Formats: sequence, structure tokens, C-alpha cells
Amino acid sequence: MIRALLAFLLLCSLSVATKDGLRIHGISQDTPMTDDERIAYAKRIIEEVKARLEKKQLEDLTKDQFCKKETYHLAKDLDETQKEVMKEKHQRQIAELAVDKCGCCCDDLSKLEYELILAKRDVEFQEKRLKLLDSQAEHLENWCAS
Repeated sequence: MIRALLAFLLLCSLSVATKDGLRIHGISQDTPMTDDERIAYAKRIIEEVKARLEKKQLEDLTKDQFCKKETYHLAKDLDETQKEVMKEKHQRQIAELAVDKCGCCCDDLSKLEYELILAKRDVEFQEKRLKLLDSQAEHLENWCAS
């Protein structure tokens, strides 16, 4: 409820009255918008504002502050990704067992094999993500040490 109110207030503050009707950053309010469209638009505006604020904060950070902040976020991302890798590997094992249990001729074999393919892809994605985060940690360490 509070988010919806904040989004509404933000939209009102960004609205501009013109002779053709109310416009919000190039979107005319003459044409009706659904609730979903309004919510999506409000979320985009909020994300833009958050991005501008974060950019401003980053401009005001010292190198040490930046390193401390990024180290914290990177450590958090690494922990979350490690958990995701374990979860996805578990899902892959479940899918493999289901295919094995099904055998060669059950009715759901194609569906189970497809789910196994997706599970393998999920594991690969999370493992690649983990490698990228590891690489980011090395680069951050090198940059912060200099």
C-alpha cells in the first residue's frame, strides 16, 4: 500500500500539464492505461530514480568506501549463488532419478527428459555465474589494493 502511494506521488510530481492533456515523460494520459500498465510504468520510474540516486551516491564515495561496499555486495552475491548452485544440483538429481525411474517407455519420458535438460542448464548457468563472481572478486581485490 505504501509503495503504491509512493509510486502515485512520484508520478504526480513527474506529471506535466499540457494543452493536449496530462503527460508523464512522454506518455500521454489521454489514452486509458490499465492498472498493470500504470504499475509497470511506476516501477520503471522508481527504478530510474533509484538508479540516479545510486549513481549520485557512487560519485560521492571515496575509493575505500566503494571497495568496502562492493566487497560486501560481492560476498553476499557469492553466498547466494553458492546456495543456488547446490539447490539447482539437487533439482538436477531429482530430475535424473525421475528419468531413471521412468525407464525407456513410460508416458512421461519426454516431459521428464525435458525437465532434466532444463535442470542441467540451470546448474550450468549458476556455475558460470559463480565463476564470474569469482573473477569479479579478483578484479575488485586488484583494484582496491592499488
